[in-house]
Amino acid sequence: MGSVFDKYARGLEKTKKGVFSAFLQKIKGRPALDRAFLEEIEDILLGADLGYETTEKVIRGAEQKVGEGASVEQAFHQVLLEALSGEERTLDLTRTKPAVFLFVGVNGVGKTTTVAKVARLMQDKGLKTIIAAGDTYRAAGSIQMETWAKRIGVDVVAKEQGHDPAALVYEALDLARTGDYDVVLIDTAGRMHNKKGLMDEIAKIKRIIIKKYGEEPSETLLVVDATTGQNVLRQVHEFQKALGLTGLVLTKLDGSSKGGIVFSVESLYNIPVKLVGMGEGVDQLNLFDPVPFVEVLFS
Repeated sequence: MGSVFDKYARGLEKTKKGVFSAFLQKIKGRPALDRAFLEEIEDILLGADLGYETTEKVIRGAEQKVGEGASVEQAFHQVLLEALSGEERTLDLTRTKPAVFLFVGVNGVGKTTTVAKVARLMQDKGLKTIIAAGDTYRAAGSIQMETWAKRIGVDVVAKEQGHDPAALVYEALDLARTGDYDVVLIDTAGRMHNKKGLMDEIAKIKRIIIKKYGEEPSETLLVVDATTGQNVLRQVHEFQKALGLTGLVLTKLDGSSKGGIVFSVESLYNIPVKLVGMGEGVDQLNLFDPVPFVEVLFS
C-alpha cells in the first residue's frame, strides 16, 4: 500500500493539517469518554463537514466500541473506516457495450477536466474511449474538451456552441457502436440543481442512452467540489432525485482543510464516492480507496 498511501498523504496534506489535526490531538491518549469531551468532539466533527446526523452516528459508534474495550483512538478510527465500507466503488464497465459514463454537476466543479482524467484512466486500462463533448452552452466548452482529448490521445465528438447536446450524444453513441469503442464518456453543461429545465435536459440525454443501448448508463456520476462542504449534500439530493446516481466524483479534495464531506454524503445517501481528485495533473484523479484515506487522517 506504500505508493497508494503516499499518494493520499500528499493529496490530503491540507485536510490533515486542518480540522482533523485538532480532532487527533483531542483523541490521542484519551483514557475514556465523558459528556464534556464528546461535546468538544461533536463541535470539531461538525466543523470538519461531517454534518449533524453523521457526527451523531460516529459518536454513538465510538461510545459503543469504547464500551467493548477499544481505546478512544481505536474506536473513532474503526467507526470512520466502517462508515466508508460496504460500498461498490469500481466503475461499471459491463452493463452496456460500450460502457457509458454520464457526468453531471453544477457549474465550476471541474466536470470537463474530470471527464478528460477519466479518459486517461480508461486509456491506461487499454480501453478504446470516445468523449461526447456535451457542454455546448459555453463557447469554450467544446474547445476545452477537444484540447484535452488531443493531449490524451482519445477521440471526441464536439460541435459548435448552441448545438443540441442530446443530438450530439445520439451521434456519439452511434459512432461508439460502429467504431467498436469500449467506453463513451459524456460531458454535460454545468447546471444548478434547482433549475428544472436544465435538469430535464439531462434526463432527456439519459433516455436517449436507454433507447440506444437498452440500459441505463453504466455510471451516472455527480461531480462535486470537495471545498464547498455541506452544499454538496443539497446537490446530491437534487441530482439523485432527478436522475438516480451511481456514484460521486470529489474534485479538489487536496484543497479542502475539512474533508468530512466524504463521510457525510455516504452516510446519508448510500451513494459511493468512486473517484477523488487530489491535484490538477491528468494523472491525479484516483479511484477512491477508504483504507489509505482514513489511515492518512489518523497518521
